[in-house]
Amino acid sequence: MICYDIFLAVLAAAILVKHLKQRRSIKVRPNSYMIMIVQHHIITFVFNLAIQIMKLMLIRNFYFPTSVASLLTLFTDIVPFIIAPHLIISIWDMHAHDNCVRVSTTFADCIC
Repeated sequence: MICYDIFLAVLAAAILVKHLKQRRSIKVRPNSYMIMIVQHHIITFVFNLAIQIMKLMLIRNFYFPTSVASLLTLFTDIVPFIIAPHLIISIWDMHAHDNCVRVSTTFADCIC
């Protein structure tokens, strides 16, 4: 699971780098939605990686006080309900404040 989370974070970063190179080659600004989505995905993968490492430490009988184990469980249960709505609200907020000449039905076609 830890290797999978590292792989997903690296893959998301590689997709962002590819996007930035493509946009630079045609001399167009990078898509701000793409950048924001990749940032949120990397944050999610890093949080998940930290949780998996802490769980591995618990399995390997690394001593944690009961309060730390309880906080880890609480953190594991709460993070998905914070990150996903934050991403959605950020996209809505960014789209509402874009000064675009033309806005189509997809976010990728927004020309600013």
